[in-house]
Amino acid sequence: MSDDFKSPLRITILAGALSLLAACATAPVPPPPPPPPPPPPPPPAMPLRPTPPMGASATMIVPMIAADGVRQTVNAYITPAQTTWNIRSAFNVAALNCMEPRHAAILDNYKLFLTNFDKQLDKANAKIEAEFREQYGDRRVGRTELDSYMTKVYNYFTLPPAKTAFCDAALALSNESVAVAPADLDSFSARAMARFEGVFEDFFRSFERYQTNLATWDRLYGQPAGLYPSYGPATQVAGNDLPPASGGTILLDAPAADLADGTTRTVELGAQSVLLTPGAGVQPQETAEVGEVEIVIPETAATDTPDEVQGPAAPDPSR
Repeated sequence: MSDDFKSPLRITILAGALSLLAACATAPVPPPPPPPPPPPPPPPAMPLRPTPPMGASATMIVPMIAADGVRQTVNAYITPAQTTWNIRSAFNVAALNCMEPRHAAILDNYKLFLTNFDKQLDKANAKIEAEFREQYGDRRVGRTELDSYMTKVYNYFTLPPAKTAFCDAALALSNESVAVAPADLDSFSARAMARFEGVFEDFFRSFERYQTNLATWDRLYGQPAGLYPSYGPATQVAGNDLPPASGGTILLDAPAADLADGTTRTVELGAQSVLLTPGAGVQPQETAEVGEVEIVIPETAATDTPDEVQGPAAPDPSR
């Protein structure tokens, strides 16, 4: 066979072989399908429902803030004489109620306060009695109203959620009072009152944040069964007829407090002594009138006068 014949034949055989190979080749494997999308992430864990700060009652009502920015506590718009006397009351409460060892110096400082400022305190007390007598037009009525107001002052300073911060402030301020000159008592009292009020303002603001957070939680997660809202706009509780320095503002009742123990004890305070008895309203009396002042710190806020102290309970919508 000639080379001329072999060449075309070879090409034909080669082409046929290639065709057979191409026909026998398997089709390409299609790519695998994409994986399914991942499952959606689980919903975030439900946070705990907010609770009142510092063990406060969920239904308590904090004093409102007036249009001028002043919170309407028992210490709003009071005269200089009343400010000085209320600082004395704050130190009195602290000496009786701040029983932790680190607050032990308060009692000795309070004794010095009464001794160092005896004349100035007598003058402030006489001025307050004159202010109430002028406001109510009668000595006896004025005395009754003053006693009622001072009960609110003592109860205000014994507000349980603010007790620790109040005692810390009382310790610092009573330490400072030792170095105050008698002529500077009024200016010291004004500064001290601002610091005491700051303690309660911190608590009031934290309680208002709690109310806001509680309303948000209930909106997002639903109100738990069997509960009805304990939040809402603050309600002013009337009942404080102290003559304001300006503006005719009616002040608020202050919450009551509880005692650390159930004992009755007498604390000697220099020229006077204070009998501490748990379980009833605070009944301060003036040193000029009696030698022993009986101060009764209420056992709990709830067992005293809840409508006056905290306002009426929120209505139950299921009824």
